[in-house]
Amino acid sequence: MIIELKQKFSQYKLFWKIQRLYKLIKFEVAKGYYLLKEFAVKFSSMLAFIFNMFKNSLPYFVLPISIALLTQSLEAPLRPLFVNNGWIVLKDTDYSTLVATVTSISGLFIGLYYTAITSISGAIYTKLPQSLRQLLFNESIGKNYLRYLVFFTFLGILFLTQYVLGYRVNPINVPIITVLAGFAVFAFYQLGVRVLSLFEPTELSTEIFKNIHKSVKNVIPGNNNWKVPEFQKHEQSKVQSWLESIDALATLSSSERHLSGKVFLKFVDQITRFLCWYEFNKDKVPRNSEWFESKLEHPDWYKSNDSVTNRAFQFGQILQPKIVRDYRWLENELSKVLLTCLKTNLNSKNYDFAHGTLNYIKLYVEVISKKGDIAWSLKVIEKTASIATTHINLVCKKDTDQNENLTILCDEIAGLPINSFLAFRQGLELRDGIKISDFVKKKEWRRSNFIYEIPLSENTIKKLEWLSERLVFEYQIENKYITPDWYILGGVSREEELSFIKNINLFANEVGKLYQSWVANLISARRFWLASTCIIREKEFWSKFSYQRSKLSDYQNSLLAHKNNEAQWSNFELDNIFDVVEKRLNTIQDINEVVLKGLLPYSRPASLPDYHGFLLHSLGESVFEALINNDLGKVGKLYRTYVWVSFYKFSELISEKYKHTWQIENQFRIASAALVDLFDLTGYAIVISKFNKNKRLELFIQSIWEQYFNQEQSRFSQVLSTVNYFDSFPGIGNRWDHRFNWKNTINLKLSSEIDTKEIAMSKHYFDTEKVKLHNDPIVRLFARNPRDFNREGIDAFVTTILIPKLSSEDERLVNVRRDLRNDILREKEKYDKYIKSVSDAE
Repeated sequence: MIIELKQKFSQYKLFWKIQRLYKLIKFEVAKGYYLLKEFAVKFSSMLAFIFNMFKNSLPYFVLPISIALLTQSLEAPLRPLFVNNGWIVLKDTDYSTLVATVTSISGLFIGLYYTAITSISGAIYTKLPQSLRQLLFNESIGKNYLRYLVFFTFLGILFLTQYVLGYRVNPINVPIITVLAGFAVFAFYQLGVRVLSLFEPTELSTEIFKNIHKSVKNVIPGNNNWKVPEFQKHEQSKVQSWLESIDALATLSSSERHLSGKVFLKFVDQITRFLCWYEFNKDKVPRNSEWFESKLEHPDWYKSNDSVTNRAFQFGQILQPKIVRDYRWLENELSKVLLTCLKTNLNSKNYDFAHGTLNYIKLYVEVISKKGDIAWSLKVIEKTASIATTHINLVCKKDTDQNENLTILCDEIAGLPINSFLAFRQGLELRDGIKISDFVKKKEWRRSNFIYEIPLSENTIKKLEWLSERLVFEYQIENKYITPDWYILGGVSREEELSFIKNINLFANEVGKLYQSWVANLISARRFWLASTCIIREKEFWSKFSYQRSKLSDYQNSLLAHKNNEAQWSNFELDNIFDVVEKRLNTIQDINEVVLKGLLPYSRPASLPDYHGFLLHSLGESVFEALINNDLGKVGKLYRTYVWVSFYKFSELISEKYKHTWQIENQFRIASAALVDLFDLTGYAIVISKFNKNKRLELFIQSIWEQYFNQEQSRFSQVLSTVNYFDSFPGIGNRWDHRFNWKNTINLKLSSEIDTKEIAMSKHYFDTEKVKLHNDPIVRLFARNPRDFNREGIDAFVTTILIPKLSSEDERLVNVRRDLRNDILREKEKYDKYIKSVSDAE
């Protein structure tokens, strides 16, 4: 019906006019409704904005009003007091001018501050994240100062309003407005200095770490909402946003030349101090907290329980992943900044700042190790070493490794494991068996933060969290703790022992691999100066490790004292670890020889350590130790090198030029010390070879000297002159104490291991003498009682090596006491008497 009417009226123009007018009216009505609705939305938004502004500024609105009302109420009773004491009440015009001027200056300060912040933001912060720009505008010092200015400005407006409304000039207002204005001026000076410092964006890091500190404290037991997972996740998300700002600051500092030096180092200082604080406070956060980042870890099908895999296969599902917490998520991000700073300064060859960065890394490594997380400590050391290695490779492509900066860099890197171990050893005192026992006896398990009082290992904290839940439940049910202390103490001590074993194995194995790879790579690249640094540091590490043996054993025993179930405890033997250490120390002796040979072609600059001297000394000690231990294979391997390097060291020391005679004489005395050591050690080697009846070693030593003398005719005269000069110089010679230790060791060994027999030298009863029962007279001579022993190894060297080669009257000894032939004859006669007396007695 409607359609038919529409078709009928559509034939007339009036129908179309009416329809057009209807649509126009409908559109206008809809338009008006939309505009009205938009106006309502904007008006409500404006009201909300005004309300929020009023709410945020309420303290700065109410406080000035309160002060104005208070001063006005006190005006009448206090005016006579001011007048009687000589106060001059300002005229109306003077009062209004003062208040208006001060108020306008306050408003000017607000404008200047925002102008400065806008300029800084446009010049520096345009490329930085929004969070950092927001931090700039919310900078705490400036924000608090602006609040003060707002308060002060509104107070001035209120004082002017009182004057405009016809109130008398209030004498109290003048000192109030003056003091507040003076503070605003002085504070503006301080703020100006602060604003200028904001041209360095890293200044904002102080605010960042304040916020991160606050977030960490919020998730520690005892604070509000610390148990709520959503709150923990919220705090973690907040810190993640701050980490973006830190990353942006690190990127900017590494890319801008004016920020990569002291500014970057100051930034790293703040990060390091926070990391050290966080290392000990992080353990107060429960292990299942959402504060720690979580990731999914899918289990292996064939390593899973049969019931689990059967159920998953039955329903056509994969194995459900497990949630794994990353307890190092924050340190992973922040430690990257330390490494970036090191890399940046090394690339720009700012070695002073690079060494400063390494000091911060060393501090962090020590804190980690003291806490007991050696795995993470070694990761930091490996990453640091990787950056240093890359830099060394780049520099050595164009230059030699005889570089003072590279040597210091290599020494600092190689010293990090030593710092780590010593800090670890120091930290053991904080968690030994006695400390754990005292902790358990407190029985404060209901206190939420009790189990985090002492620094324990990761697994021990998890064990305590598991135990504390059950102990609290016990107390709630029984109104007392049922679980005995010995059970708790045994469980905690066992976890700590497992952690101790893990860390000791890491030191013995992983640190050993680190040093081995460093030294091997440097030797293969023929960077012997740097290899010397590493091998010396490695020996220091193992020596200090061995020195702490008793302390480590005491710590382990303090934990084992609480052993209550042998099946659950490990059968770890600390002695096995020190066997590994001993083997590595023996290996180092062989490596020293290789490195020392590699160093010989290079002269040492005065700016570099005397690795030649140190390694030569170490080589001599290795040969002497091998002689004492009757390790003839090692003696044969190392002795030849020791001979040639000793003569090289003599030539190096004697080549220096001096003007004065006394300087030349002193120089020769110092240089001859290296050869006197060699002569002394050679004599002891001959004595020991005779003692052990090892003719092969004795012939080997003689053959080396024969070879040396036969190469040049002058060499024998040189050696003889050296001995004579050494004996002719008054006083105690250089390195006398070192050789004296050798002498005592040899005498003690021989006198204690060779049997002694007392024989009669004549018919008189008291005419007896002690005879050492050994076939060789030189051995018997060196095996005398320590009180009667006054011979040295160089005497045996002179007697067996030099004297047989004396061929002319010019070749003679200055000190005839070096010649032991008469002593040997007397020893033979005495021993023959002993043999004769034995045969007569038979």
